[in-house]
Amino acid sequence: MRKYYKSGEYLRFRSPASIVEEIKYNIEKYPDINHIQFQSDLFFKDTEWLKSFAREYSRINLPYHCLLRVEQVSDENLELLKKSGCELILMGVESGSDFVREKTGKMLKTNQVIKAFRKIKNYKIKTGTFNIMGLPGETLDSVISSFRINAEIK
Repeated sequence: MRKYYKSGEYLRFRSPASIVEEIKYNIEKYPDINHIQFQSDLFFKDTEWLKSFAREYSRINLPYHCLLRVEQVSDENLELLKKSGCELILMGVESGSDFVREKTGKMLKTNQVIKAFRKIKNYKIKTGTFNIMGLPGETLDSVISSFRINAEIK
């Protein structure tokens, strides 16, 4: 696919209206659905797209869970997520060690991770984390630091 998208963005998004229509169809077909889960951590990459999604999804009276990247945590995005029905945000912490996190390609510092989770808690949205253990170069101390950061961000 990349050879056809040499210039511009490779990442393509469906319209929020088409996503909501598909969800509505599935809710009618499967009435026992009690929440929706979006499994892309780039789903809310574009704030303008998120604004449109929040308007569209607000018509569905069903909570949803989503993935988010620490860099995407902002008051504007969290307000849109909360108002549109988001009840759980899952984010990749990967490790409590800055060194190990950098090895996974995440150039985030521990204080950024903690700050993002605290901000989410201010909006009364539940959180969950993804962690990786056993990476090359990881030590017992870095494993323990992963437990510590998860305890701190609850």
